[in-house]
Amino acid sequence: MEVPQGTTLIGETAKQLEKNRQLNDKARFYLDSKVELLVYSKILHSKSSKEAWIILENSHRGSASVRIVKLQELRRQYESTQMNSTESVKEFLTRVINIVNDMRTNGENLDQVKVV
Repeated sequence: MEVPQGTTLIGETAKQLEKNRQLNDKARFYLDSKVELLVYSKILHSKSSKEAWIILENSHRGSASVRIVKLQELRRQYESTQMNSTESVKEFLTRVINIVNDMRTNGENLDQVKVV
């Protein structure tokens, strides 16, 4: 919430506005400090942490058609996954879990029974 220039707030309204600004600044600090330099250029000129978050969310998720293609590729990987002769059981399970997590991130609903 931005206050028009020349307006003075008093009491609870002023306290709430200051609290909101502090929370926004704190969230923005965390976003700025954790985002890679190449991605940071996308959120550099955003006005608030919420706007920056929406930009990051959209850029990482992609459009619906991109998600469908990603899911198709991940399903193919999941269904054709086999343990390599040189990898341990732990490495294999980590690889499967990473694929399943990517599928869930892109909107796939997997039952735990199907994963096992």
